[in-house]
Amino acid sequence: MLKGNTLKYIKNTSWMLSEKIVRLLGAIFITAWVARYLGPSEFGILSYAQSYVLALTAFTILGLDELLVRDLAEEKYSASEILINSFILRLLVSLIFYFVLILLVGYTETNFLNKDLIYIIGLSILFKPFDVIRYFLESRMRGRDIALIGTFSIIIASVLKILAVFYKRDIYVFAYITLVEHAFLATLYIFAIFKYKPIIKTNYFNIYLIKKYFRSGLPLSLTFVAFTLYMRIDQLMIEKMLNSYELGIYSVAVKLSSTWYFVPTIIAASLFPILLKAQSAKEIFNYKLVLSASNWLMICMALFMSLFGEKIILGLFGTDYVRSALILSIHIWSGVFISMNVISGKYYITKNMFGFLLLRTVVGLVINIVLNSFFITSFGIIGAAYSTLISFFVAALLIDLTHKDSKVMFSTKLSSLSPFVIINYLKFKIKKA
Repeated sequence: MLKGNTLKYIKNTSWMLSEKIVRLLGAIFITAWVARYLGPSEFGILSYAQSYVLALTAFTILGLDELLVRDLAEEKYSASEILINSFILRLLVSLIFYFVLILLVGYTETNFLNKDLIYIIGLSILFKPFDVIRYFLESRMRGRDIALIGTFSIIIASVLKILAVFYKRDIYVFAYITLVEHAFLATLYIFAIFKYKPIIKTNYFNIYLIKKYFRSGLPLSLTFVAFTLYMRIDQLMIEKMLNSYELGIYSVAVKLSSTWYFVPTIIAASLFPILLKAQSAKEIFNYKLVLSASNWLMICMALFMSLFGEKIILGLFGTDYVRSALILSIHIWSGVFISMNVISGKYYITKNMFGFLLLRTVVGLVINIVLNSFFITSFGIIGAAYSTLISFFVAALLIDLTHKDSKVMFSTKLSSLSPFVIINYLKFKIKKA
């Protein structure tokens, strides 16, 4: 028999995993259809606009995702206080950064199509404050609600994209669909919170709590901003240093590669509330086992994509994107280091090592920019793939050697790459049963 908490964790993870699988299928098949329809050049332009907006959106997160889940799980404040005040804070910041986006694009972008698409997709920033409701659901282990909300929004966006392709609409329509998806997601979160109406009050404005979250979230916010730039800087630099056609080819490979990043993300997000409570009870959580499971899932996927990536791309995206296969075979291996990065990130948060989190992300970003500056010029988009892989290797693994409190995680990461970690654990469980 499974214990109550274990069973609850399995159910919660299963629901959240199901939503990611639906998102995965949508990302692969619907994106393939859109990419075929638009062609590499227009698909590259659309990808550039999305990357540009995502980079600025990172500033509005304020590192609150981890902090809110922690406070809601530990019940330091009432749910009403946390949700209302974090929403107000994020809404104010979102409004500020949308105006920043307008000014920035107006001064830096000369391509009118790029400008228009960024302005349209950029409006999605205004719907991001409603993400605080998701954090509340995470803290209550409501994976089912999160999965259903995410699935419905993906289905709506996918249907709209299919109709846009069928009726041969222009690239602007696909930008508006991105905006509609975010608006619909926010609406579903609002409906979801009505379930908890008895505990959600609107008279809990607390300026002290707003200031607290702003100050506490700032280091994590800087880390998240650096990480988002880190993940997108290659695409932004390709558009500026090469052209939108090359970016379209590269974006297909990145889409197929990054789609699998949900594996460590879902494991980390699902475990975080339990991990916090386990610490308070002075229990030991086996990071090595979690890392090993996540890493080997990513290794298996990297091997699969390296072997069959070209056939998948030809079958889904067509001959226009055949060059994406080589990029994919390189970029996909970054997933192993993403796994290390995400899982160990939770460990560093519980240890309050926010400065180190920022350091390793900034180091990775700087290395990526420097390598891209040389590699894109010399090797084109293949160079960008290698730059990403090398920078992740340094930031997710080697950087742990520079801090006395992170060296234990360096050895844990290395040992987690042994398949015997999982094998020995399973043997132990079988004998114990």
